Amino acid sequence: MKTKLTLLCSALLFLGLSSCVDEITLGAGERPTSGMLVQGRLIQGTPSYVEATVYELFLYDNNLPRAVGNSEVLLHDEEGRSVPLIPNYDGTYFQHIESNDPNFPIVAGQRYQLTVTLPNGQGYASAWETLLPVSPLDSVSLQVYEKDVATFEGELETQRFAGFRASTSLKQPGSDGPARYRWETDQAYRLTEDPIHPAYVDLSPKTCYVQLTGNIDKIVVLNGAELSERYLEGYQIWETPADYRFFEGFYLIAYQQSLTDNAFRYFDELAQLLARRGTLFDLPAGAIRTNISPTTDPDALTYGYFYATQQDTFRLYVPPGQVPGVSRRCPYPPPLPGEELPPPNECDDCLLQAGSQLERPEWWIE
Repeated sequence: MKTKLTLLCSALLFLGLSSCVDEITLGAGERPTSGMLVQGRLIQGTPSYVEATVYELFLYDNNLPRAVGNSEVLLHDEEGRSVPLIPNYDGTYFQHIESNDPNFPIVAGQRYQLTVTLPNGQGYASAWETLLPVSPLDSVSLQVYEKDVATFEGELETQRFAGFRASTSLKQPGSDGPARYRWETDQAYRLTEDPIHPAYVDLSPKTCYVQLTGNIDKIVVLNGAELSERYLEGYQIWETPADYRFFEGFYLIAYQQSLTDNAFRYFDELAQLLARRGTLFDLPAGAIRTNISPTTDPDALTYGYFYATQQDTFRLYVPPGQVPGVSRRCPYPPPLPGEELPPPNECDDCLLQAGSQLERPEWWIE
């Protein structure tokens, strides 16, 4: 059970769920009684960027994973060049690389490697990963439907959902072989205030644009080698309950990435792990593949994966009224007589909503 929980935690960390993680700096002479999780990816774009996370995973107790700070994290190419990543307080590392940077060109078809040196000198390195080109994401379409979902009381309830479906070629650019894809999605919606708090009720209502990055509940991958078709039509890459986000206008931002066979198998194993429900029909829990190896201690336990890819982006605007049966978010119901007034919320000041801004994004076109 602890092994399963540890692997699930590493899956969630890779998807960006790190708010419960404490930072730790490993001191010299300490011998870890745990494994290291190293995750990373290189995305070719304008600009390109590389990001990584470094965590210590405890295998034999109930401690949560802890972020490792102050590590040296480098991206390497086959010509012997390297670029350092900038550390953040939460165990993440990041670097932009301009598309025309002569000191470290990012080129499809070339191989790249990630290395990590911890503060105590322990080292880790990924396998060399080929940066694969990606076919264009031709379209993303919306489908509204109803389905039965289980409530907290264990009963079935019919709810309306918005599903988003991708269409794209299944041919890997530059070869006759099939493509292997991963899709990620972000969302954005418009939110207009309707304040009831005395501190805001006399102010002119503002409109915010709320951008939410990442969906950590599911990993979506597909292996074109398992299909007989050469074109993928209407493959669902995300669904969400139909709610207030669609009332004033909504954007779905879809990212299509091309994976090597080994990277696909890694994400497919993660997807199966996240989909487990603890029934007799589940696949047995086990170790997830990794391309991270220790370079200083051959017996050190390692987890995680580094991959490289081009990425194609598609933005779909869903105008108000296209998803039926939704209501606006604001205002919140006023307190009942005798109840204490709650603190201000996003309906009083929309900037209190995480990810909100007053400026309309440049890509928000109606």
